[in-house]
Amino acid sequence: GEVYIYTTAESPYRKWTYQAKLQADDAAGVNKFFGDSVSMPNETTLVVGAPGEDDVISNAGSVYVFTGAGSSWTQTQKITYTGSQLSDLAGNNLPSLATTQKDIFVGSTPVTGKKERVIRYRI
Repeated sequence: GEVYIYTTAESPYRKWTYQAKLQADDAAGVNKFFGDSVSMPNETTLVVGAPGEDDVISNAGSVYVFTGAGSSWTQTQKITYTGSQLSDLAGNNLPSLATTQKDIFVGSTPVTGKKERVIRYRI
């Protein structure tokens, strides 16, 4: 998947201008669902969910952190909860990926009948 950055200027017509295309450094690939959820805690940080990412366990999910502005963005972190279980799908929808200025709250909605959970990370 990919995430596209657009900006707009204050004007009566709010014209949107393409700035950048973001992809995971590890090429999140097919069925990883990179970009399924997106949150922007401030003007220079973007957090992107990939609930199908399975570095640790199949479909456990990961969250990617990017910093930048305009057309210049860099992946600064990949968060993979190592305690995840099969098909936890961490970060799989917008309500489950919330941010503050210093924290990321990643929720998971498992498909296998397990309990949902929220994990807090400091950024």
